Amino acid sequence: MSIEGVPTIEPLAHAFDELPLRPSALFDRAPAIISVHQGPEHVYLYMNARTELVADGRDLLGRPLIEAVPEFKGQGIVERFDLAFRTGKNQRAAEIEVRLPARDGALRRRRWYNHTVEPWHDGDGRVAGVMSFAFDVTEQVRSRRAAQASEARLTRFLDAMNTYAARLALDGTLLGVNASALSLGGVAADDVIGLPFWETYWWSHDEGTRQRLRTAIEAAARGGTVRYDETVRTRDDDRIVVDVTLAPERDEHDRLIAIVASGTDVTERVRAERALAESEARFRVITDAMPQLVWGANADGVIDYSNEQMRLFAGLQKVGQRSFLWTELLHKDDREGAADSWAAAQAAAAPFETEFRLLHHTGEYRWVLARALPLLDGGEVVRWFGTCTDINRIKTTETHRRLLTDELNHRVKNTLAVVQSVAYQTFSDTDAEALAAFDGRLAALATAHDLLTREAWEKAELSDVVRTGLRACGVSEDRYTVSGPAIVLPAKLAVTMAMAVHELATNALKYGALSVDEGVIDVRWREGVGPAGPRLSFLWTERGGPQVVPPDQRGFGSRLIETALANELRGSAHLDFRPSGLVCTIDAPAPQVRRPPRPIR
Repeated sequence: MSIEGVPTIEPLAHAFDELPLRPSALFDRAPAIISVHQGPEHVYLYMNARTELVADGRDLLGRPLIEAVPEFKGQGIVERFDLAFRTGKNQRAAEIEVRLPARDGALRRRRWYNHTVEPWHDGDGRVAGVMSFAFDVTEQVRSRRAAQASEARLTRFLDAMNTYAARLALDGTLLGVNASALSLGGVAADDVIGLPFWETYWWSHDEGTRQRLRTAIEAAARGGTVRYDETVRTRDDDRIVVDVTLAPERDEHDRLIAIVASGTDVTERVRAERALAESEARFRVITDAMPQLVWGANADGVIDYSNEQMRLFAGLQKVGQRSFLWTELLHKDDREGAADSWAAAQAAAAPFETEFRLLHHTGEYRWVLARALPLLDGGEVVRWFGTCTDINRIKTTETHRRLLTDELNHRVKNTLAVVQSVAYQTFSDTDAEALAAFDGRLAALATAHDLLTREAWEKAELSDVVRTGLRACGVSEDRYTVSGPAIVLPAKLAVTMAMAVHELATNALKYGALSVDEGVIDVRWREGVGPAGPRLSFLWTERGGPQVVPPDQRGFGSRLIETALANELRGSAHLDFRPSGLVCTIDAPAPQVRRPPRPIR
């Protein structure tokens, strides 16, 4: 090989001549940029076709390196040439970054090379020049750096998460772990990386924990995914519960290459689940111990829970627990009324209460009192919880009592009729007015008896006593007004009050306001508080009747009111015969039970 101005390198030329291919053909096939240089200024003697990437159309042969490619200056390339020529030793550099030149002298792009510079010698064994071999590894560098950048982003992402994450070799060796997991255990990465995962700090508190983890890792190494809750040790030697997942990692050829472990702190969830389980267990124990039938239903009324008493009552234990609509167990005659009450409760999201007959496991129907309360979520009913109390014995007793009361009432009426008949016969020659008065009082007693019979001879409401007494005397409703709070009278007091109303009404019809068409009666009462406690004030006022003149003497009616009624009430009763009309004032301690019970809704 001969270039003008450059002496021939005979050894090198002879070496090339001995090759089966000419140098240009051989080097052009090489996957590298190859050039041959001579002398300390590294004059270009030869360059293969790939050198065009460096030349970029410039003529390099016969020119010194720094003159031919001035862009190489400052990139470490010239220095490598100099060192190889001066020391006679090969110089290698891996993945060097090179800015390749353009014709205008600008550095147009970056590429990476594995660069080797080897000296060659003349016939005297002296270093005559160097050969340069540059292998383009740009794609490998870029791919690796992209992978590293991606891994770095993933690491930062995992470190920023509360999730615990780690990467394991297929044999369970810990390869990497995120910051959350390290912080949880209070350990450094160097303390745990390289160890079998089950021997690291997080699992060191219990042999069973380590064995379960090791088994899970073995399953993941075979390609399976394992997920389970495990107790983990923390930096303060506390314990938390972690939802652990172990999944295989595969490469682009679907080969198993690693195991990815992740975990989430579910301590609060587990505590809540345990608390719920304990609460449900307590609820079952409590409801099973109750004598009532306890049930739970969804918003549509489908029963999906029943206690032991309910199951025994309905015979559900024979067929196992099941869901059913509660109306299935009702007597056919009670279904419509119960369904209407249930629909009203559902529509109003209000408590439900009613009585119906429920099918017993013996096949008979028994009376129960059903109560239920809605469980609301945002104003909507999501569930119902209720009880059924067996009142069959109460109902039976009530039926018997009603029969006895009706029989007693019948006999009392017969007795009063006999008394009336005897009175007519005894007083046949007596003043007719006295006989009529006696008959009226007997009728008032019978009316009071009827009123008390409806309440099992226990009580009667004051308004009922007054209205019934006035109607019994034939007073039409347009001739009187009645007003006052609900007052419940004991049975004995109710009878006395009924007799007093009869006397007042009879007197008004004969002599007072009701004896003329324009007269009216106003009856009212109120509650107040006196020094000794609650008091009842009752006022009977007549208006529009004839002028009243006080009687010369008190009759039976006056004595009944001012003496008997006052004593019964443990208070005072006064009749005031005003010219404008009779006024009866009663002041007494209020009865013990004043308000009637609220109706069932």
